[in-house]
Amino acid sequence: MKLKQLLPAASVAIGAISIVALQGCAVVDVPAADPQANQQPGAPVAAGCAADRLTDETLVGKSEKEASDLLQGCAWRIGERDGEHYAGAMDYREERLTISLAGGKVIWVRRG
Repeated sequence: MKLKQLLPAASVAIGAISIVALQGCAVVDVPAADPQANQQPGAPVAAGCAADRLTDETLVGKSEKEASDLLQGCAWRIGERDGEHYAGAMDYREERLTISLAGGKVIWVRRG
């Protein structure tokens, strides 16, 4: 068979394989995480997120322990520590804070 005759069939096959492969990337509804998930066992449960009453910049410069204490009752995670990035869901949740640490101090805060 000539190459010109094979190209249309190959294009269709590649397209079909691509569609099937992308089906594995479909968005699935996942229940929201427990905002208390980052609290230490036995720690008192805070009423709401105290950090919501502060600006995000308030956390910058704080130690990890100070930031953790301020974030009790909040949905938060560490996105980066000393240049090492951590895996995180890419869903946007306005109430969630992601912090970056360098040398034990918060260097940036992002919402979502």
